[in-house]
Amino acid sequence: MNYAYLLLRYRPRSEYEIRLRLRKKEFSEATIRKVVKNLKEYNYINDREFVKNYTESSLSKGWGPIKVDLRLKKFRVAARLRKKALEEIKRQSDGLIEKLFQEKICSLKKSKPDLNQKKLKEKTIRFLANKGFYYKDIFFHLNRIDQQENGNK
Repeated sequence: MNYAYLLLRYRPRSEYEIRLRLRKKEFSEATIRKVVKNLKEYNYINDREFVKNYTESSLSKGWGPIKVDLRLKKFRVAARLRKKALEEIKRQSDGLIEKLFQEKICSLKKSKPDLNQKKLKEKTIRFLANKGFYYKDIFFHLNRIDQQENGNK
């Protein structure tokens, strides 16, 4: 129990993570079951809360649905919980993509003023793809921004 508490002191963890770390320390399966049961009983591990907190944290880092889903799969979170997290991220991702898009373009224009428009867009698209956004969403917002700029000219 003490080792599990130590792990949870650093950050919230999924049930799978706790089990994995206890196995690495070579605790018996019976001990691991007891520890996990106690932690669940006192709500120290709760995959639903873990996903909620992880989703909020991921959004604050500017991560998209692809990256969050891959990370949650790594933590062996149940598919239904991952699906809820992705719905939340998709609900907020439109504003997030636009914000990140504008920030990246401004940043690139300041750091590399001689960059042509095509390269600027390519770098921004790659940046958003690495953050875990779907290409269809990236291009949708790119086209929308292009239309706004062309409408202002």
